[in-house]
Amino acid sequence: YPSNTDEMRDILSKICPSKIHFMNNECNDNMEDTLKTISGMLKFAHNHKNGVVDILKIAQATGTSEIFVQLSLEIFENCGTIDILDVDKICYLKPIDIELIKKQSLFELLNDEFSNISDFKKHLANDDIDKMYEIINSCIK
Repeated sequence: YPSNTDEMRDILSKICPSKIHFMNNECNDNMEDTLKTISGMLKFAHNHKNGVVDILKIAQATGTSEIFVQLSLEIFENCGTIDILDVDKICYLKPIDIELIKKQSLFELLNDEFSNISDFKKHLANDDIDKMYEIINSCIK
């Protein structure tokens, strides 16, 4: 599922599908697990890709937004987990510390972004078909 209406609008406008199928997909609503996954992806990039990262690909792989990933990277750097060397390059230093992450000033923004993503996905997964038509039609116009 897309992480928000703007992402959905962007996808639909680029692809112009004749049909849309919504599959039954469990939405991950555990931010801690998502942060651990991102940390693992960064470690892999450090060890196997010379530290090169693609924020959009990380967002797509984790079902989050680019904003969520960018905030995560900033917080990880503030916690000493990574060094951000360039807009698309990091140096992985150590595993994340969830308790330290929760103490960061950007954590509230990160938490809000994750909540918005989870709420939107649950909204898509649970709304009745008439509301789905409204959302899809609003994205196509």
